[in-house]
Amino acid sequence: MTRERVVIALRGSDLVDGKAVIPVSVVRRESDILALASRRENRSSVVLDTRAGVVVSAVLHDGEPLEVDHVRLVGPGLQLASLTGTYSEMGRYDRQERVFGRAGQRILSALHVGVVGAGGTGSAIVEQLTRLGVGRLTVLDDDIVTETNLTRIHQSEPRDVGRAKCEIAGRLAGDFGVAFHAVQGRVTDQAIARELAVCDIVFGCTDDHAGRIVLARMAPRYLQMLVDVGVTIDVVGGQVVGAPCRITTQEPGDVCLTCRGHVDLATAAAELLTDEERCSRSVEGYVPGLGEPDPSVVSYTTLAASIAVSVMISRLFGFSHLTSSDLLVDPVTGRWSSLERPSCPNDGCTSTEIIGSGDLEPFLGLAW
Repeated sequence: MTRERVVIALRGSDLVDGKAVIPVSVVRRESDILALASRRENRSSVVLDTRAGVVVSAVLHDGEPLEVDHVRLVGPGLQLASLTGTYSEMGRYDRQERVFGRAGQRILSALHVGVVGAGGTGSAIVEQLTRLGVGRLTVLDDDIVTETNLTRIHQSEPRDVGRAKCEIAGRLAGDFGVAFHAVQGRVTDQAIARELAVCDIVFGCTDDHAGRIVLARMAPRYLQMLVDVGVTIDVVGGQVVGAPCRITTQEPGDVCLTCRGHVDLATAAAELLTDEERCSRSVEGYVPGLGEPDPSVVSYTTLAASIAVSVMISRLFGFSHLTSSDLLVDPVTGRWSSLERPSCPNDGCTSTEIIGSGDLEPFLGLAW
């Protein structure tokens, strides 16, 4: 039997009592294999015995049996089972085990989490995930550290100016036994986006609207939980009147970020233009202004990161009783509220043909 890391991600509606053979589509990235439940006929399948909980009997990929490390059940909710996950028994996680239990800590150690954006918010999320004992991290960012970043990027130092943000974010990873993969590039690049395909959970920590579209389309297709984070500082007449931090959770079957109105399509289109195209079209009045960098403060970005990771924990272990997938927290006004924004699933995000469909061409249904 071949020994590789294999994740089986299944929609709850696909599970039946007793033993079942379910066709799956397979996504392979290096030594990782992701098997996604599919209603289509495929050359691969998973055999489940659900009479005593979810037990994976076998995964057949082109007729070859593979040993399973990790099972992820999606819809509604996210459930994970680590079949071979291990972690340090040194007592480092004793306080956490009093919250999650030893089985919960094993689940964290088996998680593969993606973080898109390694700036103020993303770097804080990476540090917290590292200290939580998450087993694997893939961090994407195309930018380098500048002087103005040093006030917000966790783990950064003045000597890091000019280095890739994604590499700085992983500074603690090795010491904590976390497998860290830094990817310098934009998620709007197809090859870069594919790096996230085998992640269980993805955090979106970018103001890039085009990037948010990619992440919103990946979540249902690869049965991932997406936690998108946005921080805005509102300044009127030289006075700070608000610093709303938005944390949006999108799971397979949920209405996506685009349909909820968290993505501006005109801005996304402008972000994908070359400098020459943007200059030409701005003269014609067709490009929305992308403007100067937004104001940002480390305490606000770190707050947003902490809430985002807390949302992940609550959903992972069933702590949360929140019914809304959109939280708005403002440390300036002292408000904590749920966004009840009208939404309509017009992007196919809730379609059974999309959910769990995996690698279809064109990739994510987009023209790259």
